[in-house]
Amino acid sequence: MIRIAICDEEHGFCQRLERYISNYMKNDGISYHIDTFNQGERFAALGIGMAQYTVVFLDVKMSKHDGIDIARKIREISKGIFVVFVTANGNYALEGYKVDAVRDGNLDSAWLHLHSTLSH
Repeated sequence: MIRIAICDEEHGFCQRLERYISNYMKNDGISYHIDTFNQGERFAALGIGMAQYTVVFLDVKMSKHDGIDIARKIREISKGIFVVFVTANGNYALEGYKVDAVRDGNLDSAWLHLHSTLSH
């Protein structure tokens, strides 16, 4: 089973991304579970519990914990978690590379990259 976390302060965006991912997984017959977090600090508070996720979708700009800091914490716990930045702001690309994350405004492209990685 693929465990997925979505962390974004915009509730509507979390719901849309969850629907998008759910439709994709159902169409491909992939077993999955999705948890959503509307606050970066709630996700970061999981600590070692973040390791339960195969994939984490993070917004870069959040009020108390930004996605870059959370991605750094994820990397301290595991190098195997697939981190995807979901942001319209390309100015964070360099920071994303430092934490081995994917940043793509086009979810289809990011999801194809994820799917090919998980399939191998």
